[in-house]
Amino acid sequence: MAVEQARLLLLDAQNRLDSSFADLSAVMGYREPHRFILVEEARHPPENAPLETLLSRALLNRPDAAAAHFALDSALKRASAEKAAFFPRVDLIGVVGRTPAGDPSVRESYAAAGINVQVPLYTGGRLTARAREVSLEAQAASKVVEETEEGIVRDVNHAWLNANEERQRIEVTQRLLQNANEALELAKARYQTGLASFLEYSQAELNKTQAEIDTATAAYGYDITLSQLDFQTGATKFATTVNRKTLVDTRKAKAKATPARSVAK
Repeated sequence: MAVEQARLLLLDAQNRLDSSFADLSAVMGYREPHRFILVEEARHPPENAPLETLLSRALLNRPDAAAAHFALDSALKRASAEKAAFFPRVDLIGVVGRTPAGDPSVRESYAAAGINVQVPLYTGGRLTARAREVSLEAQAASKVVEETEEGIVRDVNHAWLNANEERQRIEVTQRLLQNANEALELAKARYQTGLASFLEYSQAELNKTQAEIDTATAAYGYDITLSQLDFQTGATKFATTVNRKTLVDTRKAKAKATPARSVAK
């Protein structure tokens, strides 16, 4: 029974590994799934920033928040310009020149100046309609900003809670792994002295294997939630601006994950 459970765990782990390689192959631009030789990077401890700081950083750095604010500023400036259209318009017009040909009596230099005043008295409601239109657009842009910021706050809260949950999960799985190691040593000693059966010893080994899987899953799950938290807060490594350094780093990353052997040939 324990052996079959171990085989089920192995099959599940292998299937998840193949699925992950398939997803990575699609992200890397390969049409067929490939297997990769992955180099594990050193894990750096996350910044212990409070939630309020992360929310402020996200509202400041997220590109969707910046786009919403730029759209609102544009709408407000258009509304201000349309309101200014109700004011009288004063133009100063000047002309200067010389007649190069024709009757010699008129071949002279000339200059003239004047003032043109336009008062929008009868426009058929055109200015009022345009001012009302841009005013409503500004109100809509303001609502978009509110909704965008509310969504950012929600996403950052969820990512922060998930990161804390995964961090606590690591602590729990590490304690479970320690208990499983101690239980395995005890079962091994009992089996060697004839006080326990082989079934009890194999069950202890299975429990240890399961605890190791849970510990590794929790560790990588924590890394994933940290990356998601960085993304939701608008970290600089997720910037959308493409420059020469970004292209170079992308090529290095692609070369680093060179396929070792194709799965489907």
